[in-house]
Amino acid sequence: MKGKKALLILSFFLLPLPLYFPVLTGKTFLWDDARELFYPQRNFVAVSMRHGELPLWQPYLLGGYPFLHDIQTALFYPVTWLLTLFVRDGKLSPIAAEYTVVFHISLAGIFMFLFLFYLTRKTFPSYLGAVSFMFTSQLILRSVQPVVMNSMVYLPLYFYFLLRSIREGKPLFACAGGIIWGISVLAGYPQFPMMAVLFLLAFALYHGKDYGWKRVILLWGIFMVVGAGISAIQVLPTYEFSLYTTRAAWNYEAACENSLRPVRFLTLFMPHYFGKVTGQGGRILIPGEGYWTYWEKGMYSGILTLLLALLSLGRWKKERYVRFFGASLPVLAWIGMGKYGGIYYLLYLVPFLHRFRGPSKYMFFFAFSLSVLAALGVDGGGKKKKTGWLVFAGVLFLITLPFSPAGGVPPFIFLIFAVISWLLVERKLKFLFIPFLLFDLFYAS
Repeated sequence: MKGKKALLILSFFLLPLPLYFPVLTGKTFLWDDARELFYPQRNFVAVSMRHGELPLWQPYLLGGYPFLHDIQTALFYPVTWLLTLFVRDGKLSPIAAEYTVVFHISLAGIFMFLFLFYLTRKTFPSYLGAVSFMFTSQLILRSVQPVVMNSMVYLPLYFYFLLRSIREGKPLFACAGGIIWGISVLAGYPQFPMMAVLFLLAFALYHGKDYGWKRVILLWGIFMVVGAGISAIQVLPTYEFSLYTTRAAWNYEAACENSLRPVRFLTLFMPHYFGKVTGQGGRILIPGEGYWTYWEKGMYSGILTLLLALLSLGRWKKERYVRFFGASLPVLAWIGMGKYGGIYYLLYLVPFLHRFRGPSKYMFFFAFSLSVLAALGVDGGGKKKKTGWLVFAGVLFLITLPFSPAGGVPPFIFLIFAVISWLLVERKLKFLFIPFLLFDLFYAS
């Protein structure tokens, strides 16, 4: 079993290769922040450290600024240090920098597999949920924002160590989770780790009745204290720096930028309905929304993922984690709506969270929960409810059929995907689940 598990983990390094082949072979380069922010910063760090210097100051931009204080430089992130090995002729290899992007996509799959396997003790559902998570639009479209994506991929590992510490009553696992949380902050984008804090607290409290309230709160506290300690080397100077930036003056209106309009939930089924953006161009066909909302508000995780998640709800009474992650979906969607939902104001009042913008980012946690539910739904829900959920899903997709293809992609293509997904589930053709899911997600990307 250990050998099989090791092979499955290694396979996660192969799965992204077809999607990123042009990038990995140097035929093209990731664009947007990857080109304009990520590579220049990593190049400056790698070259400086290759010469034995810790780059505290950046003299080449805006007349100079405190480089260490900018958290997106990821100066203390271990993967950043490794890039020092790829400096040639006074500069960092661009391809080496891009390899780290694909490496983090693979990490997302591995971490999700570890969490789901610990949760379910079943290999196939865990692998499917991991594939769904690592190629969800919320994550894969962030390839052009590597700094953001690098901090996102650790989410399943938070839950793995927190759950293990609660079940086994070992603070050591809570410490390990805190170390991972701290490292993800050092990766350069603290917003996602900070947003995860309340989600982790809810997850811990959900186990309070069975394992004791004092125990779960204490372990969560250890997790967070260790995480804060690990990240302090970067967070403290960054906080000082932020007091002299526009973030210090942000109000609720600024924090609500990139709120999710309700109509955006159509992209759960039709990812390109409002347009598609690539390095060659494209635009979003919603007044007032820029091209960047393509990845800020992307939420497609595959139609098969959605159907399996719906199926899992048939086990609502029997499976405790179906209840937790199932209940989290509407809450996260409501939060993601920001100014259109209202509840986001409560999070704005939470210390530190008010310094972040973009309620739609909570859809990443929505995608995470959806992937967990998909794994729990692989074996089907209750027999009486199975057909009911499939009929519900079918009707839902039929409702979208009359819509015009505003984004240039006919909705019937994804209706076909829905029918195929339905047939695979109904006929229990599990050996086709993962190949079809990969095809679906690669097509959407």
